[in-house]
Amino acid sequence: MSEVQSHPDYRKIFPVWVSKRLRQKTQYMLVLNFEDCTINIHKVNKGKEYRKTYKFSQCVRLSSVAKSDKLEMTFSSIPVYSRTYAFGSSEERELFCNMVRAGIAVGSKAMDRWQMFELEDGKLPPTKFKLLSEAETALLFPQGKADHRAIDFFEFILAVRDEAAEENNNNGNEGQLFVDQATFKFRHYQGEISFQTKNHTARIDCHRANSRGVFHLTNYRVVYHDYKHQNCSVNLPLGFISRALTSEGSTVILHCKDCRTFTFRFDANQQWVEFVVQHLNRTAFPADQSLLFAYSNEIVLGEEDTCNGWSLLDLKQEYERSIKLSSDPKLRLINNDFANDCLSPTYPRYFVVPALISDDELKDVCHFRSRARVPAVVWKHPVTQATITRCAQPMPGLKGKRNEADEKLVSQLRAINPSNSELLYFIDCRPYKAAVGNTIMGKGFENTAHYDKCKLIFMNIDNIHAIRGSFEKLSELCRLGEGQGVSVEDSAKFKTKDKDKDKQKEKQWLEALEGTKWLHYVRLLLLAAGKLVGMIENEKASVIVHCSDGWDRTSQLTSLACLLMDPYYRTLEGFAILIEKEWLAFGHKFAERFGHGSSAYGDAQRAPIFTQWLDSIYQLTRQFPLAFEFNERFLLEVMDQVLSCRFGTFLYNSDKERHEADVKSRTVSLWTWMLRKKHRLRYTNASWSPHLCTTTLLPNATAKCIIFWEGYFCRYDPDVSHQSLQVHAVNHRRRLDYRDKYLALQKAIVDAGLDLGALEQAAAEQDQQQKQEQLEIDEVDPENHSDDELHVNITQQDSELLSDEDEESKVDEREESALYDKHDKPPLSPKKPLATSVAIIPGPPLDPPPADEQQVEDTPSSQDEQLEACTIQEEF
Repeated sequence: MSEVQSHPDYRKIFPVWVSKRLRQKTQYMLVLNFEDCTINIHKVNKGKEYRKTYKFSQCVRLSSVAKSDKLEMTFSSIPVYSRTYAFGSSEERELFCNMVRAGIAVGSKAMDRWQMFELEDGKLPPTKFKLLSEAETALLFPQGKADHRAIDFFEFILAVRDEAAEENNNNGNEGQLFVDQATFKFRHYQGEISFQTKNHTARIDCHRANSRGVFHLTNYRVVYHDYKHQNCSVNLPLGFISRALTSEGSTVILHCKDCRTFTFRFDANQQWVEFVVQHLNRTAFPADQSLLFAYSNEIVLGEEDTCNGWSLLDLKQEYERSIKLSSDPKLRLINNDFANDCLSPTYPRYFVVPALISDDELKDVCHFRSRARVPAVVWKHPVTQATITRCAQPMPGLKGKRNEADEKLVSQLRAINPSNSELLYFIDCRPYKAAVGNTIMGKGFENTAHYDKCKLIFMNIDNIHAIRGSFEKLSELCRLGEGQGVSVEDSAKFKTKDKDKDKQKEKQWLEALEGTKWLHYVRLLLLAAGKLVGMIENEKASVIVHCSDGWDRTSQLTSLACLLMDPYYRTLEGFAILIEKEWLAFGHKFAERFGHGSSAYGDAQRAPIFTQWLDSIYQLTRQFPLAFEFNERFLLEVMDQVLSCRFGTFLYNSDKERHEADVKSRTVSLWTWMLRKKHRLRYTNASWSPHLCTTTLLPNATAKCIIFWEGYFCRYDPDVSHQSLQVHAVNHRRRLDYRDKYLALQKAIVDAGLDLGALEQAAAEQDQQQKQEQLEIDEVDPENHSDDELHVNITQQDSELLSDEDEESKVDEREESALYDKHDKPPLSPKKPLATSVAIIPGPPLDPPPADEQQVEDTPSSQDEQLEACTIQEEF
């Protein structure tokens, strides 16, 4: 025990006894060490010393036994350690409890402040001393040999503990929790209120050992702060939770809508755990959506923030931009007044129809189309004048009913297309069998015999039930057993040291991914959008798109087609307007599809239709990295805020419901927050080149080009390296600066009076001529290779014939070649003049040069200087 007593100033030893058998006691030593914030349990048995060491933060229970000097102490370890100790007196037991609570409350903070106190030569520390009584002093120093320094230290420890407890009580609503070795702070949002806090909560995660931390509950989210590992912390908005369950009394399991599951084990009684679950259910699943956090949320805008998200979409202005409504007498605007005579309750306030259709005929069409969703024009091609129209399925039923007003409306849509008035396509998003099945319920599809010069095409996109089932399978696959109530011991089965078994599991994972059919459904969506674009661009024909009710697959297809053909929708504001128009205004049921405020976990109407659409957008950003102003982070943020219910943008199922709930005046728009000046750089794609993106994009929908969206489905998986997001986060600002300088250089060339296109064409011709000369040289002398080819083509057999000197020379050449490969900058051949190998590439290259090379010269004054400035592209 000599080692235990080496630092009496910062340690306190309490002798205790443990009753093993009847009338047999074993002596223990409980040592409180404030230097490393530990509780050491020592026992000497038959000349051998046994020791257990626990952190103060692992002590989860101190329970005094009534009418005795005993204390039950429990530590959160694996397995849980719990034992009852008998002290010499009840006063000694209470002093031990107070000092342990002091260690739990302040941890190493006390030692840091005490060391500052020591450095100040005995000046009073910045706290009120709680002077030890004579009895406490006698208990702490029974041999009477303590100096004033030791007495001061223990007085200081108890005083800091009282100060921490008082500060914690006063500032609980500010999100400051005094935990072991650190003060956990998090920033509250405007309108966010803290409810419950529980220290020493265990989070069970199959990817790593159990973690312990602080569980904090507010009216908006669950915050879990891990004591040691920051990547184990959780910031979970309540809107993400699909259901909350209890297990084994003290365990809470949270199933989320984004493929995650969290398991928290509380060191508390079952009554407290039930209270937490009740609060979660009451806050996350209120009876009315007006009780969601969006109605309490506020944001503070800066002077430079002028964007109001609620006024971002002006339907009249958007129709003027995309359809040229004022200059087209063949179309007219319909006022779908929500307050008075509302034609379609799930349609926007304004929509466009052919001008020759009267109001009475339009009402007649409402009775023939499902949910009164009549054909409405949403976009017109600026060159061919072909239109995209959306609606719901007709209702001919088994009897094959007809509607003259509907046939007239379709005929007018075909006739107003000056490029091709002889053909109009009906695009039915459903499989043929599903469309036929709807005829039994009195609905169905168009009979082209009744619609002159029209063709019907089925796109075979599956319904919401298939997409929901696919997403559930994908969620289970991404979890890999995480948090489903499994213990750390059970979760070990997910890890193995056998490489062959690991390879087999990887193979099984890929097979399971294919079995979910998620990528197949994304591919079908892109394939259908490509076909629709081809009809408008190549055949110059107008199209009418619908599915069953016209608010799921129809929204997916029309918004994708508009995005592919209209460059404006690929900008930040344009993409927000596209979502507002095609999804929100035309009645996609966000509240029903994502279960906003609903506890009906198994609701058959839930389906991640919008998630699937964002996945297809992600595929497009990969195929056309220069075409979009926004990046992957923007897509992830939109998806998260759809689920979080922090903003009012995606609440309710239609514009009419949002109008009745007064969402615009009582909540904040998502776009007000995301399009703020300080956020725009975060969501801007550094490779965006708007002058290259004025043409239509044709997606590659082959299976080889559709990849798994790791950035969304696996972004919280610690076993996955999020290389794409991390690299963009590190280089994002630098790439944006480089792009701006590159565009400034191009602008300088144009401002100098030179023809940028002519320079590009001349540079391309010079480059083509150089390649042709090289081909002629290769035909004359096939052995004539460049230096780079020589480095690559030296075989192992040749290297064995080289002398030692030649071998060293070859190694140097290889190292030099590897160095050039590493920097993606091959050595310039002396045969190639610098200026002849230059082409002005419209758009910044993917890998910018070092910062010291990113210098933009003043505007050249002559054509020779312009050509010389263009040679900077060679360095790129």
